Amino acid sequence: MVPGFQDILDYWSGTGSQPSVADAKTALTAQVEALKLDNCDYYYEVVQSVIMTPNPTPSPTPVGPIIFSVPGTRIEAEDYTGSYDITSGNTGGCHRTDDVDIEVCSERGYNVGWIDIGDWLSYDINVTTGGTYNIYLRMACTNLQYNSLDIQLDSTTIASSVSVPLTGAWQNWTTIMVANIIFSAGAHTLRINFTGKNYNLNWIEIN
Repeated sequence: MVPGFQDILDYWSGTGSQPSVADAKTALTAQVEALKLDNCDYYYEVVQSVIMTPNPTPSPTPVGPIIFSVPGTRIEAEDYTGSYDITSGNTGGCHRTDDVDIEVCSERGYNVGWIDIGDWLSYDINVTTGGTYNIYLRMACTNLQYNSLDIQLDSTTIASSVSVPLTGAWQNWTTIMVANIIFSAGAHTLRINFTGKNYNLNWIEIN
């Protein structure tokens, strides 16, 4: 609240004296300026909690341990085997009852949403044939300010600052490719580290 605006509120509520016209005009103008979107911090999860209607009774689907055979198997984002979410509870109210936020996806099934900086998801994979593959991620993005992610394989970063292109809406999807990643045969843990927050993740493929 800008200086002088509380004086106006006190006057309106009958608990304060009437400010001068000049002071009132200055305070009101400054308060309007302060409330412009360009001057406010945007908290995605707060906005989503207001405009979305989460399912109040999540129906958990038993998941795991799942080991995805790659190349060729689509990894659904919501079928992670490890995770961390900086906020508590499943805001989307779907599929699972831990802290990862999952919602119904326009492309069928579910997607992970309400992603914030510091969240991560990991998946157990088994590479049947070692080689060089591309990683494909199906994503939606609404803002280019915080739109990056990192990918790790067994605690080693194999792709950093991967940029997610703008799609214009939370359920407008595009597929991005991270090319020429070397995978050795055998069991691995693939981890997506979210260094951004203005996007949703639907699925991952390694081909």
